Amino acid sequence: MREPLDPAVALDPARSVVVEACAGSGKTWLLVSRMIRLLLAGAEPSHLLAITFTRKAAQEMPDRLHDWLRLLALGSDDDVRAFLRDRHIPETEIDGLLPRARGLLEAVLTAQPGPTVTTFHGWFLDLLKRAPLESALPWGAQLLERARQLQDEARDRLLAEWAAEGSPHSGGEPAAVSLAGAAQPDSTEGAALRALLADIGEHNLRTLLKHFLDARAEWWAYTQGQDAPVDYALAALRSVLGGDPEADPDAAFWADADALARAAALASALESGGKSEAERGAALQAALAARNLDGVLKKVLTGTLERRVWKPTKALQATLGARLEPLRLDTGRLEARLLDLLDARATQRIWTLNRHGLRLGHALIEAYQDAKTRQGLIDFADAEWLAAQLLQNEDALPALALKLDARARHLLLDEFQDTNPLQWQALAAWLATVHGTDSGMTVFLVGDPKQAIYRFRRGEARVFDAAALFLRDHFDAPHFATDLSRRLAPAVIEAINPVFADLDGYVAHTAAPANAALPGAVRALAIQPPAGDAAEPQGLRDPLTMPRAEADDRAVHEEARAFARTLADDVLGRWGVADREGPRAAQPGDVMALVRKRTHLPLYERALEAAGIPFITSRRGGLLHALEAQDLIALVDTLLLPHAT
Repeated sequence: MREPLDPAVALDPARSVVVEACAGSGKTWLLVSRMIRLLLAGAEPSHLLAITFTRKAAQEMPDRLHDWLRLLALGSDDDVRAFLRDRHIPETEIDGLLPRARGLLEAVLTAQPGPTVTTFHGWFLDLLKRAPLESALPWGAQLLERARQLQDEARDRLLAEWAAEGSPHSGGEPAAVSLAGAAQPDSTEGAALRALLADIGEHNLRTLLKHFLDARAEWWAYTQGQDAPVDYALAALRSVLGGDPEADPDAAFWADADALARAAALASALESGGKSEAERGAALQAALAARNLDGVLKKVLTGTLERRVWKPTKALQATLGARLEPLRLDTGRLEARLLDLLDARATQRIWTLNRHGLRLGHALIEAYQDAKTRQGLIDFADAEWLAAQLLQNEDALPALALKLDARARHLLLDEFQDTNPLQWQALAAWLATVHGTDSGMTVFLVGDPKQAIYRFRRGEARVFDAAALFLRDHFDAPHFATDLSRRLAPAVIEAINPVFADLDGYVAHTAAPANAALPGAVRALAIQPPAGDAAEPQGLRDPLTMPRAEADDRAVHEEARAFARTLADDVLGRWGVADREGPRAAQPGDVMALVRKRTHLPLYERALEAAGIPFITSRRGGLLHALEAQDLIALVDTLLLPHAT
C-alpha cells in the first residue's frame, strides 16, 4: 500500500524505505540527503553503497554529495542549521550535530575506502572479483564493452557455414545469405536457415538473431540445468499450443467432407441470388474446384478474414424461401470452421518460427560465448548472469555475503524502475541472506515506474513493485509515493495531467508550493503533413539551397519549419523568463527542444538556420557536416595537397 511521502521517515537513517517519486520531485535530492543523514548518524563512509543504472547518474551523486559536504564544512552556522533543518533533523539535535557536520567533508575525503557509488554492472564486476576461487568464475577476464562487432562476426561466420557461399559486399558489409546451394543441406541449422529466409527474409532474420542474442540471460535462466535447451523449450511450447502444431490445417480442411459440403451449398445458393451474390458464389465455386483455400477464405469470410454480416438480398430470400435459415446456420458453422483453420495456421507458424529460430539463436549464443572465452572476455550480460548465479550459489554465498556485509551496511538504489529481473534476482538473494542476520542493514529504494525507458535493455518496471513488497516483508520498509513536481510550473502541469488522465494508475501531478507563482505556458502546434507524393521541382534543383524532397520526412520537414516559425514569431523576445536577475524576454538559450530521432536533427538545424535562430545540437559531428565547415576543410586540403584536386 502506497502512502503519501513523509520526508522525515524517508530520511530517517535507521529505517528502510521505498519511495515512488514522479519526475522532478527531487529523487536525487532525497537520495543524497539520505546519505548525509547516514553519515551524520555515525555510519562509516565505506559502509555506504549506492547503485544506479547509468554512469552519468553514478557521477552526479558523488558530485552533489561533495558539494553539500563542502557547504557543511565552509558555510556559516546559520546556513548549516538551515541545511540540517531542510533534511528533517529535529531542532533539538541540530546544534549538537554542528561539529560532526563540519567534519564530514574531511571524513569522506580521507576514508579508505570511501562511499561506493556505482552502476549495477560495476557492482556485478566487483562481485566477480570477490568470488571464491572454487566458484570457477572467469576471474581476471577483461570487459568487452563494445560487443556488437564480435556478435556480428560470430553471426556471419555461422551464416557462412549454414548457407550458400557469398562474397562480402564493397564497403565491408556482410555477405547476403543466398538460398541456393546450402553448404550443409542436411544439417538441422541449414534447414532452419532456409526455412526462415523463405518466411521472413534476410533482414528480419538478422533482426531476430540480434534480439535473441540480446536476451541470452533470459534464455539461460529459462533453460538452466537442461542438457538440450532447445528441445526443452520446444516441448514447453508444444504443451502451451496444444494439439499437433506440425499438422497441416489446409490438408485437414480439404479432407473435411462436412465443411466442403457446406461451402458448395453456400456457393450454389449465392449463384441464385443478386448480382453481387452470384459473382461471389461463382468465385467460391471456382476456388473450391481449384482447391484454392485462400480464395475460399476470402469468399466465405470478409476481405479481412472476419465473419460476414448475414444480409441476404431479396432475390436470394425469394429463391431460397424456407431453406434460407438452415443455410444461415450452415454458413455460420462453415465460418467457424474457417476461423479455426486460421487459428491453426497461426499456431503452425508460431511453432515453425520458434522451432527454427530457437535452434539458430541458441547456436549463435554458443558461438558468441565461445568467441569471448577464446579471447578472455566477458560482457555486461555475462557479468549480470554470473553475479546472479554466484549470489544464488548456496556454497559460495555465505563467504561472499560476509565480505559484502563487512563493507556495505547501507544500500541505496536509484532509478530502480529500469532494473531488469535478473539484476533484482541477484540483489534479492543477497538481501534475503542479510535478513537472516543481525547486521543492521538498511535499504533505501527510489524510482518511478512511469519513467521506465530501458525496456530495450530488458528493464522491467514491474520489478519495482516486486522489490517494494520484498522490502516491506523483510525490512519493514514503508512504500511512499509523491507526485509533487519541483521542476515544472503550474501551467505546464495543468497541460500534462489531462493527457494522461485516462491511463490506469496515473495520479495527477501537482506543483510544489515554491513554484506556485512560477510563470509557464504550453503551446501545441497544429501541423498538417502534406498530402500526396512530394513533387520534384521543375528544372534543375540547386543542391546547396534546396533539399531533395523525401516522402518519409515531409511531415518532419513541416514540423521543423513550424517549430522555427513559432520560436521566431511568438516565443523569442515575447515570452517572459524569470531568472536570478529578474524577469526578461525569452532568448534562444532558454529553449530546449526534444526530437523523436537523432536522424531528424539536420531538418531542424536547417529550419533554425533559415529563421536566423542560433542553436547547438547534440548531433555528433554536426559541426563538421555544416556547409561552412566543409568549405573550410576543402580549403585546408587544397593548401596541404594542391595536386590532390
